[in-house]
Amino acid sequence: MRSINDYESDALKIIHQAHGAKTNDLVVSLDNDDQLMLKEASTLKEAGVAHETEVAFFKREDYETFKKNPVAIW
Repeated sequence: MRSINDYESDALKIIHQAHGAKTNDLVVSLDNDDQLMLKEASTLKEAGVAHETEVAFFKREDYETFKKNPVAIW
């Protein structure tokens, strides 16, 4: 079984904040990167992460590739 340490992740993005509407996206919303993508030098508080905020941790390169052709395969 693989662990989270087996994956190279270098980006964080806010997925959902408490008392807000959730998107219909399967995994990570492809919208509002400028507002929801956490800046490397900022703290969680500065980035708008509050209690019960859901955050995705992923490899930025894979995310950018998926954005070019956002097709989910089941």
